[in-house]
Amino acid sequence: MSLLTTINLIDSGEINMILDIETKKAIEYLYCKMYTRLCIYALNALNDVSLAEEAVQDTFRIACMKSDSLMESQNRQGWLTNTLKNVIRNMRRSQARLNSIITAALSLDNLSPELSDDNSDFELYCTSVLGKDDYTLLKRIVIDKCTMLDVSKEFGI
Repeated sequence: MSLLTTINLIDSGEINMILDIETKKAIEYLYCKMYTRLCIYALNALNDVSLAEEAVQDTFRIACMKSDSLMESQNRQGWLTNTLKNVIRNMRRSQARLNSIITAALSLDNLSPELSDDNSDFELYCTSVLGKDDYTLLKRIVIDKCTMLDVSKEFGI
């Protein structure tokens, strides 16, 4: 998603916020000046081009949503860099949670009783982290022991 798309979504009310012309121009300027630099930073931290681009886009989404804070900052480039660092940290946390769920699912024989597949709390937790569709897919492969080919046919993938 480009910055222009992000700003248009904001203007259309999808994020319930309208930026004034001066703020839009300032964010567009920062986007043009900082996008590549922030992508390189994120790529070094995440080792994945698509995740890096997503992190930078999320950083600019946050900049649009918290434009007052950004515009008041004496160091806007630093503000964006710190925001990117926080976005990266949150992405790593989410990835670590996902990895722990997958690790637990792959070693179901070793799961403690409170994390068994019969436990609705475990299923609710997995669904909240992965999303319903991804959890269902993971469950069919790992818990139900279906082959990936069978599951892909079942899901039309």
